Amino acid sequence: MTAMTTAVTSAATTAVTTAGTTAAVKAGPIQLRPHASAQRAVMTVATSCLAHADANQPHLGIDDPEVLHQFRVAYRRLRSLFSLARELPRSDPQGARLKGDLRELTSAFGLARDLDVFVETNPDLPEADRAKVEQARVAAYATVAETVDSARWHHLHEDLDRWLDKGRWRKALDDDPWTGRSLARRALNRRRSRIVTMGADLAGLSEHDRHQVRIEAKKLRYGCQFFAAMWPGHEAEISALESKLSKLQDTLGALNDHATWQHMADVTGIETAEPAHLDLATQLAKAQKLVTEITAIKPFWRAE
Repeated sequence: MTAMTTAVTSAATTAVTTAGTTAAVKAGPIQLRPHASAQRAVMTVATSCLAHADANQPHLGIDDPEVLHQFRVAYRRLRSLFSLARELPRSDPQGARLKGDLRELTSAFGLARDLDVFVETNPDLPEADRAKVEQARVAAYATVAETVDSARWHHLHEDLDRWLDKGRWRKALDDDPWTGRSLARRALNRRRSRIVTMGADLAGLSEHDRHQVRIEAKKLRYGCQFFAAMWPGHEAEISALESKLSKLQDTLGALNDHATWQHMADVTGIETAEPAHLDLATQLAKAQKLVTEITAIKPFWRAE
């Protein structure tokens, strides 16, 4: 971890609950001045994400699923930064490689989290099936432990720290006429436009494309959290937009219940019949209403 990352650890994270219930730590608010440079904005967000991950990594374990959730969120936020500020990997091949390595290595955490959620959302599984799920969780958490203890994981973090401190992207942002606001404005406009365009007719989209809308909603929500501090005085519309985006993610996620159940059945070998799911038409109508409401919220990042 770099000195800068260490310096922001306490400011970038907050405990989920008091000691004795969970060791999980959530990301705290990101502080940026309205006229922050693009380089400062990227560094502040990236080090906040890494501090969030580092605060949770020592407590990873099967007995506290919220820790793994926060650990994964930290890296998903970091990967979203690479996507939002796409000038980084485009201006620096090392950034593109690191983005790919992050995606590959953090995918090892997905199954454990999926199993955690499955247990939480299906509390009435028969004892035999619950035992199968628990056996799968033990194996999945072993994979998590192996990954974070691996030489490749440690090398990735060393490379990330080195790249953030001395990567070619820093000069590229300084040479171009980017400010923190202009970088954020371009990134947030792009994500919002995709939601508005792709989400105009959710019922007419394939499952894959609806999932892409969900991903865009997640990245726009993260982007709001990253850059909102550069637009003080717009807290109400920022909060409203984040709330709508979160609800859209959840609603579109519920449409994937059948695929999730089938995947868990394949992984664990459970024999319980799949429960009835929410009505597709109702969920689509709810999601479509949320897209309309998101479209109606004036983007805070267009304010001067």
